[in-house]
Amino acid sequence: MKVISVIGLLFNLFIVSAHAQRKFTLNGYIKDSLTGETLIGANLNMPVAGKGVTTNPYGFYS
Repeated sequence: MKVISVIGLLFNLFIVSAHAQRKFTLNGYIKDSLTGETLIGANLNMPVAGKGVTTNPYGFYS
């Protein structure tokens, strides 16, 4: 649950700065906060931007 909270906070920060610039790229790895393992197939959604993405077999999204 901690991972989701951190991700939500990061997305909120990026949305505020991205809204002013209108063009941005987000990428990175999603990891479990307890084990450090990457999360395969995790869904990330940005409702304000109308975008979403799923992590690949390595836990990476872009």
